Amino acid sequence: MALGLAACAGEENVTVPTAPAPLTTEPATTVAPDPDPTTPDPVTTEPEPEPDPVTTEPVEADISEADWETVKLFAQAVFENDYELAETYAEPRTPAMGYVVHNLTYQATTQDNPRWEIPPLDTVSDDRAGNRVVGGDDDATWSLSNFVVGPTGLISDFSTPAGPVSEVVTMGTGIAEDETEGMHVRLMSALRNSGGHLVVIAALTNHTGEQVSMPNLARYEMPDGTVVEVDEYDEFSYPAMGTGWVAAVFLVRDGEFGGTFSYDVELADGTLQTHSFPIQRML
Repeated sequence: MALGLAACAGEENVTVPTAPAPLTTEPATTVAPDPDPTTPDPVTTEPEPEPDPVTTEPVEADISEADWETVKLFAQAVFENDYELAETYAEPRTPAMGYVVHNLTYQATTQDNPRWEIPPLDTVSDDRAGNRVVGGDDDATWSLSNFVVGPTGLISDFSTPAGPVSEVVTMGTGIAEDETEGMHVRLMSALRNSGGHLVVIAALTNHTGEQVSMPNLARYEMPDGTVVEVDEYDEFSYPAMGTGWVAAVFLVRDGEFGGTFSYDVELADGTLQTHSFPIQRML
């Protein structure tokens, strides 16, 4: 179960950064978030059950047998949540790689909290003529389709039930450079999953030299101006952090691209800063 996407041909100019440095590199001293294992409603990201088969025309149905083997290996790695392996089958600097990078960061950030864990799926079937691979478990099936193989024989684009990859994932500027002073909250990546929710990963970088705290819940202003507060159970962040950086995950329910994400940080002297950034589609 991943976080959701789809295919879109002609993404020659899409720029997707390579995977971020491991989250164990110069981590900030943090106060761990409360796992709250008794929460009645677990976070659900991907996949959502598919009530009816998707009957869209494949973007690129004429895939050779050799390339289809690569497609199947990529799809299996995604179903198994093995994004390090999936990365080896993804074309660099493409929407497919952006999807992989987002999920790598998500896993590294939430790996110690079982409530945010995404169960793996088994490959159920594959259809080269229909350009579709289906995964599933006892509760649901979830398909990847419309695969496009890039010039190096790796996957450059594909679809999930959420839509084309290039339409449901976007990448941000990420971690603030070491020489940058002060406190920074920047977008790493965001993905609109098949449940219709926006999964936002932000980099919190503290170069103030002192501990800071995050006293308030994150907020998201929708494109229509409606402001929603992220529920505390949909936020994987930290109440406080020292010098360094951490990644935090926020689930904006029914969130749409085109809005503005805001997060408050209180400095050691009591000053409250509001950090905001827009979340736009990749294209």
